[in-house]
Amino acid sequence: MKLKQDEQICLENIQEAIGEAATHLMSIGHAIDAENIVMVLRARSMMTSDPHQKQVLDGACKILKVRVKKSA
Repeated sequence: MKLKQDEQICLENIQEAIGEAATHLMSIGHAIDAENIVMVLRARSMMTSDPHQKQVLDGACKILKVRVKKSA
């Protein structure tokens, strides 16, 4: 299945947000796991005033939650 260009950009932004959250956790010495990444993404979502960035961060949270549920 091919993604539309907008969807591809959105997925790239979500991957980048997850990577930034993991980097943040690593820099402060916390475990890099799905729960901690979601916590960082939620905090960043609450702090941002940019609607696009909020959408990306919230989307990243949803994706991680779904993947955690599937792997459980």
